[in-house]
Amino acid sequence: MRFPLRAMPAVFVVSAMATFGAAPGVHAQAAARSAVVTGTILADSTERPIEGAEIVLGENAARARSDSAGIFTLAAVAPGTYRLVVRAFGYHPFNTTVTLGAGQRFEADLLLTRAPQQLGTVDVSTDAITRARWRDDFNERRRLGIGHFIDEDVLSKAEGKSWASNIVGRVPGIRIIMYNGRQSFASTRGVISFGNSPGGDSFDKMQGAPIACYVAIVIDDLVRYGSAVGEPLLDITQIEPGSIAAAEYYTPSTVPTRFNRGGNAPCGTLVLWRRRN
Repeated sequence: MRFPLRAMPAVFVVSAMATFGAAPGVHAQAAARSAVVTGTILADSTERPIEGAEIVLGENAARARSDSAGIFTLAAVAPGTYRLVVRAFGYHPFNTTVTLGAGQRFEADLLLTRAPQQLGTVDVSTDAITRARWRDDFNERRRLGIGHFIDEDVLSKAEGKSWASNIVGRVPGIRIIMYNGRQSFASTRGVISFGNSPGGDSFDKMQGAPIACYVAIVIDDLVRYGSAVGEPLLDITQIEPGSIAAAEYYTPSTVPTRFNRGGNAPCGTLVLWRRRN
C-alpha cells in the first residue's frame, strides 16, 4: 500500500512525498529486522536532482549524501521514531519526523526550496556587472591594502592542500572548525562576548558544532552566512573543490560597505569568488 505524506515546516516551505511498504514475506520475526530509508533530493522549482545534499537521521547521526542523481540510502536503521534533516548548499534545510517499523522501507522524494539571496540594499541590476568584472574590483581593493587577499595564482599552488586550508594558512586568526564531517570557518579575533557567540542552529549543535566566532561568508557578492546567533552554519565541505578562484578577508572594522549587510559581522567577513567558465 502506498500513500503520500506532505510536510510543511513552520519556517521553511518544503514539500515531501513519502511512501511506505512492508517488505514481501513479512513474518513473525520481522520485529528483529532493520528498516531502510531511501529517496531522492530534488530542487523544488525544476525538480532536478541535488548532488551532495546531507541527510541525517536521528541524534546518533546516521548520515548519507545524495549522489549525482540526487539519490540517497540509509540502511540497517533500527525501528523507532527519528528526526530526519536534509541540508544542501544554497537551499533551505528540511526536517520532519519519521516513524520506522521493523523491516519497513521508507521512500521519500524531498523537494528543497532555494534560500533567498540576502542582497540588502544592493541593486540586483548590478549583478551582471559584478560577475563580469569581479577581478578588477578585487585587484582595486587589494591595491588599497585593506584586508587579506588570496588570488588565483596562490590558490592554484596549494601543494596538495584544500582551498580552505590554503586560506587559513594565509589569513591570521582564521581557523577551520570540524564537527561530524562538517567544516566551518571561525576567527580567534572576534569582537563578541562568549554568551553572544554564534553557535549554529539546533541541527548544528546536534552535530557537535561548538560555540565559536564563526566568520560571515559572502560568495559572489551574496551573503551565504551572516554570523548571527542561531543562524545555520555554512558547511564549507559542500563547496565544490577547485571552484574558488580568489578570496578576501576583512576584520569587523575594515569590511567594505559592499559586503556589510545589516551591520559589521562581529567575527570578520570572508569573501569568496568562484571560477567563471
